[in-house]
Amino acid sequence: MTEEIMVESAKLAAELDVRLHTHLAETLDEEAFCLERFGLRTVDYLEKVGWLGDRTWLAHGIHFNPDEIARLGAAGTGVCHCPVSNMRLASGICPTLDLEAAGAPVGLGVDGSASNDASNLMQEARQALYLQRLRYGAERITPRKVLEWATVGSAKLLGRGDLGELLPGKQADLALFKLDDLRFSGSHDPIAALIFCGAERADRVMVGGKWRVVDGAIEGLDIGELIARHKLAAATLVRG
Repeated sequence: MTEEIMVESAKLAAELDVRLHTHLAETLDEEAFCLERFGLRTVDYLEKVGWLGDRTWLAHGIHFNPDEIARLGAAGTGVCHCPVSNMRLASGICPTLDLEAAGAPVGLGVDGSASNDASNLMQEARQALYLQRLRYGAERITPRKVLEWATVGSAKLLGRGDLGELLPGKQADLALFKLDDLRFSGSHDPIAALIFCGAERADRVMVGGKWRVVDGAIEGLDIGELIARHKLAAATLVRG
């Protein structure tokens, strides 16, 4: 990606009033590359090309120093925490609470299939809970906290004030989970149970007032046929 494309993308996003997204500060070698090529650290480069602002949200955001965290917060630049990808690649731990304290919105994401073999947001929330507890402790990182990142926080990253909460005037988005599996037996807090006991498959999902998942199955989708096509495509890629 050239510097010119980055600059022009920021200008176009401002003209059209749309969001900007990129992956940043994920690995130390990325930081070294940025210093070698541009003579700047990642946040300095982000500012130079016009991306350090409140319409930008970044994936990962691991390797920031305190000054950079303060600058991201002051600019309102959001960070999407991707714990499974970060652990799979041994990239590091996102400083979520420090970013939030500085004023940067924090959300939750799965990254891509190259570094996440499940792409399950509920599993991601569980891993976020465990990974962030290593950094900040159990009292500060609660099930409700990570669910907040997955819902309200992620809506903020997308610039969507109509998503992320069950309130009048918000979009009718629901994810309903059954707690009658053996894994949930004995749990006394349903919110905590979703995270600690590993809820991974919603029984019902509504998006914009329409049911998209019923009895655990995606409406109008033949899963068997999809898996067959996917296996064929994967085999073709392997053979080259």
